[in-house]
Amino acid sequence: MPARKPTDRRAAGSQLRVADQSARVGKDTRADDEGGEVTVPLKGQEFRLADEVGVMPLMEWVAASEGKKNENSKSLVAIYHVLEDTVHPDEWDEFRQHARETKCQAKDLGDFINAALEALSGNPTEEPSGS
Repeated sequence: MPARKPTDRRAAGSQLRVADQSARVGKDTRADDEGGEVTVPLKGQEFRLADEVGVMPLMEWVAASEGKKNENSKSLVAIYHVLEDTVHPDEWDEFRQHARETKCQAKDLGDFINAALEALSGNPTEEPSGS
């Protein structure tokens, strides 16, 4: 039987078990790996992560954020694409509805993206504060 190709989600589960997320992401926004599915909370509801996340939405997000403060619409479109690529496709419609109904703010969605990307990459998205 051929060896299984690791997916981003399987790798995320392994990385999540050894990463110290408490140093990077708030306790109520941390990713979780119960039952083999990596999930990230958004305003009280858990959403599964996609099996893979492409780099293009992330690049669009960074490009839209660089140096052009007056181009909010490009930033919002890029963030939307990052979320769309990060949330499991089976939960995308429910995620969007939940975000609308709970009046999610940019910080809520930013926290979700940070927790998701940390879980998928195993790398912190920001340096821990000195203590």
